[in-house]
Amino acid sequence: MNYLINDNSYTKAELQHYVEVLPFLNLPVWKEKIFRFMADYLSDEPTIEVQSSGTTGKPKKWNVAKKKMQLSAAKTAKYFNFKKGQDVLLVLPVDYIAGKMMIVRAFEHQLNLVYYEPKADFLKNVSDEERFYFCPITPMQAKVSLNNSSSAKKLKNIKHVLLGGAPVDSALAETIKTLPNQYYHSYGMTETLSHIAIKKLNHPSSKYFKVLEHINISKDSRDCLIIEAPEFADHPLITNDLIKLKNEHQFEWLGRYDNVINSGGIKIIPEKIETQIQDFISQPFYITSSKDELLGQRMILVIESETSIDLGVLKKQMSRVLEDKYMPKEIKVLPKFERTQSGKIKRQYFSQER
Repeated sequence: MNYLINDNSYTKAELQHYVEVLPFLNLPVWKEKIFRFMADYLSDEPTIEVQSSGTTGKPKKWNVAKKKMQLSAAKTAKYFNFKKGQDVLLVLPVDYIAGKMMIVRAFEHQLNLVYYEPKADFLKNVSDEERFYFCPITPMQAKVSLNNSSSAKKLKNIKHVLLGGAPVDSALAETIKTLPNQYYHSYGMTETLSHIAIKKLNHPSSKYFKVLEHINISKDSRDCLIIEAPEFADHPLITNDLIKLKNEHQFEWLGRYDNVINSGGIKIIPEKIETQIQDFISQPFYITSSKDELLGQRMILVIESETSIDLGVLKKQMSRVLEDKYMPKEIKVLPKFERTQSGKIKRQYFSQER
């Protein structure tokens, strides 16, 4: 079996030999990682190491069976109707499961894997003539591309764009609705070997994620999602994702249980507040909390900005859409947020008493 990479055909032996000479080629680290993963995946070892991104805790590493990765890839292939020889684009880092699974999908379904450096403006070095059938990216990559006229044109040359790794805000969702190609939002994690559910963002759009075949969902007493995917997960996965269950196949994601703020007995889902106020804040931001002697927890709005912000105007704007009990008790402006290696914002929790 041969593997198509950037329009060139390679045998398993050629790819494994290529890795042996990598130290002498002086390639950028991101490109070396792609070929090292390819060699690891094509080795005779039945398992391969994966790593979580550390969004909700410390990054973890463990080994998963390659056969399970193949089953996950097959679900994606069926959903998107992959055909031999289609051009697909890899612009996610292979350090994490989304990038790894893109290679697995290409190898297992004989797709032509085209790769570029995994950066925010990933389309900068792509020619206007290149066309792709499928490409997974982050919402941040989509925003950066759409804010650049040249990249925005190139983005339309990707037939199916799959967003994942972070929520899609309302401004991005509204922009996507006007675009001619197909956009989707994925739900998944390293433990589920990439996505297990997909939501259409346009043509037509939906607020519900729909699970892929042979995956069952339910919720626990906290209203958090439980995933049963026996083909590639040995036991039910109990998540900390708060959901609204529409039926046995569809759900709406509301936020993270571990982010919920209990302020004077009122339970606040930060992600819900963020959605309501996002039209008023152009900078990156998030809702978090600090300890409070009277309320238990005190809601805080944190904004990333190196320039001053008119907080008086912002408070007036937020008061139009938020009830008093859901208004942030404090606004902090920080010059730089802490982020994971994959670019996700790490929420900071403040411990000072008020």
